[in-house]
Amino acid sequence: MLDPVRFAGYDPGYLTTAPGTRADAFATPDTDPDVLAADEAHKDVFSPTEFATALTSMILPLARDVHVPVLIANGTEDRLCAAVCASSESLQQAEVPWFSPDAHLRAFVLPDSGHAINFARGAATYQASYVTGSIPQSGSDANGPGDTGVGLRGAHFHLFHPKRMNCENSCA
Repeated sequence: MLDPVRFAGYDPGYLTTAPGTRADAFATPDTDPDVLAADEAHKDVFSPTEFATALTSMILPLARDVHVPVLIANGTEDRLCAAVCASSESLQQAEVPWFSPDAHLRAFVLPDSGHAINFARGAATYQASYVTGSIPQSGSDANGPGDTGVGLRGAHFHLFHPKRMNCENSCA
């Protein structure tokens, strides 16, 4: 659906969330209302071709072709992630089969956060851990038990969606 007020004049092929629905999809009840208002005010559009690309990654093992460090981060309250995001360890166990050993996969689950972990009140802790490289290794990564992992600066982020639907951003 295209927000008819905010995106008037855009090609009807673009989509976004309906006004006032983003909090239900991406946040938790204790998310700061000012953060939600700012997100709503600055939301963007996406095209069906972007969605098709994400669906393709559900079928093809595209993550096996990633040969840089990967951090998967999500929140315990993400409706898309369900029980897989109960802990960093469970998220890592679910994702590790999809990645090459070169990914040095790490998973991080932020408690009391929804899909948009940067909305969470605890986001600053996660962000500081990433910047300093102190996000703990969760379980055995794609390189096997005992791997100490690698630094995460310049890591390729893979935000988890069930059944391999993902969105990826290079954070180099």
